[in-house]
Amino acid sequence: MLVIHCTSVAASIAVAKTCEICGHASRKNRSLWNMSGIIFPFMTTLAYRLRLAAASDAEAICRIYNQGIEDRIATLETELRTPDERRQWLANRRPRHPVIVAENGSGDITAWASLNVFNAREAYRFVADISVYVERGWRGKGAGRVLLEKLVELGRQHGFHKLVLSAFPFNAGGMALYEKLGFRTVGTYREQGQLDGKWVDTIIMEKLL
Repeated sequence: MLVIHCTSVAASIAVAKTCEICGHASRKNRSLWNMSGIIFPFMTTLAYRLRLAAASDAEAICRIYNQGIEDRIATLETELRTPDERRQWLANRRPRHPVIVAENGSGDITAWASLNVFNAREAYRFVADISVYVERGWRGKGAGRVLLEKLVELGRQHGFHKLVLSAFPFNAGGMALYEKLGFRTVGTYREQGQLDGKWVDTIIMEKLL
């Protein structure tokens, strides 16, 4: 089990000895885990449990994704999804492109993230697109950060060379997080799509692993 403790400003880590997603301690913190088994961070207020998504999570994943669509802050998608559609989406995933969820202390799913196919062409097999969605009431409380950090770790484990993402320039919180975790801006697609009758730009970012 992997438990992440964090504040709204910065994330610290408190873990048991193995992670449910990858089955071992992360490279970054393994030496600390070997010393004491559990790290108790200073000034922590929230804890998240990360795990691979299951079919039974489809409804929560659907609800959080639809919030991202409705709020117009994370995607150019405008068609709301259904739990059945998300359940089929999960069933069609391959091991190299996992979906992970973050649970709060009550066991409720507060956010999810995924490694996605960037391009089906063979030459792009070492590049993954990423998605991170956080429930409205849990935005700004560290769930997105711990999921993004886990995606970086999983990307390396699955042999990817690069992670890429697309973001809206007006999503200031997301942009700041991506930059803090080492993503760099590649460029801007001007007027890439329309939301509610208005043209919006998208920013392309990347991180070499």
